[in-house]
Amino acid sequence: EQPPLSGNASNRGRYVSNTFPCKEGHVAVAARSTVLRGRFFKSIGREDLPQDPRFATEALGRKNLKELEAEIRKTLLEKTADEWEVIFMREGVPAMKIIPLVEAVKQPQVVAREFIRRFPPEPEIGLPAFSVPSPPYRHSLTPFQIRRRAPLLGEHTDQVLGELGLGKDEIAALRAKKIV
Repeated sequence: EQPPLSGNASNRGRYVSNTFPCKEGHVAVAARSTVLRGRFFKSIGREDLPQDPRFATEALGRKNLKELEAEIRKTLLEKTADEWEVIFMREGVPAMKIIPLVEAVKQPQVVAREFIRRFPPEPEIGLPAFSVPSPPYRHSLTPFQIRRRAPLLGEHTDQVLGELGLGKDEIAALRAKKIV
């Protein structure tokens, strides 16, 4: 399932740091410093914005953030997220096109790092094929690997009780008494 976009504004008055709609798609921008904001405004052709009395200082920019973001949104709607991403990367603005989750898990780096572990269906127990994410970190001395799915309720009961020293007859007796 594709979760809805929720933006990434810090709610701390830092600007320009949010997700913006474009002509097609969305782009996330993180131009929080004065230098990065300068590059950002230049790259979108809006060098007038820092001169606007509503946004002339950092304090005014924070105070009038909704109006500033409205101006940015208006401008970013002129091009697609793909077009803006190319422009921002060329200009050194930290930004990128937002891609749907179903596309993100197919990205070459995600695939190469084996971030998604896929499991085949198990029709005998009614389980469809499914995938789970691996931890995003790797340890060289203690490698992590997802080898199997989580067990079903009671799936390993006999094995665990056997490892605790109970024999088959003892386990059967516990089952008969509905203890396990």
